[in-house]
Amino acid sequence: MPRSEIGILLQVTRRNDTADRCFVLMKYHNELYMGCLMVDDITFCKEIFRLLQSHIGYSIKEIGGIDLSHTL
Repeated sequence: MPRSEIGILLQVTRRNDTADRCFVLMKYHNELYMGCLMVDDITFCKEIFRLLQSHIGYSIKEIGGIDLSHTL
């Protein structure tokens, strides 16, 4: 099982019935992995979703390095 900031982001999805979560699909060494980001603030979750959608195809390491201080 991969650990840390590895792989490439392939897809991000949200569902209306789980508005506090984003589901991410990543690829690492030709294997697919799915994860779930659970966020207490639904508005912030929407922002994270949009940010991640704009970074499809980027490495998880690159995405992990994005400065989010402007969201505070």
